[in-house]
Amino acid sequence: TTGRPMELPSPHAAPSIEGHRADFSSCVAFDISAAGAVESVGAPLARLGNSEAAVAVSWLPGDPRGLLVGTSFRWMRLYDVRAQHEQLACHAHLKGVFGLHFDPFNTHRFVTYSEDSGGIVKGWDVRKLSADDALFTINV
Repeated sequence: TTGRPMELPSPHAAPSIEGHRADFSSCVAFDISAAGAVESVGAPLARLGNSEAAVAVSWLPGDPRGLLVGTSFRWMRLYDVRAQHEQLACHAHLKGVFGLHFDPFNTHRFVTYSEDSGGIVKGWDVRKLSADDALFTINV
């Protein structure tokens, strides 16, 4: 969503937002080390589907198997790509979660942003997502 390349926790894994807005397959992760010098990549390592579009994704700092996904329908979902189903879900905003960014000084904290009236920017602790309770909210 920022136009910058995503930072990957390992050179061997890459998330991808799959399809387009009308598709309900959301997010896939590929093992790019398995691709080698071929021109196309085979089957994904994990397919993390939910019933809404994934519009923001980020690997958890220090956890190459943890993927945090912001959806177009208000939710943040935490996945373990080994399990291929959500571990935690949080109703984050009144509208879509359009971006998320981890704190470079504390790997448990991150912020999300949306365009809703319930809080444009919210701060979270990844260890407390199930509480649906932001650490702080900024309204503009």
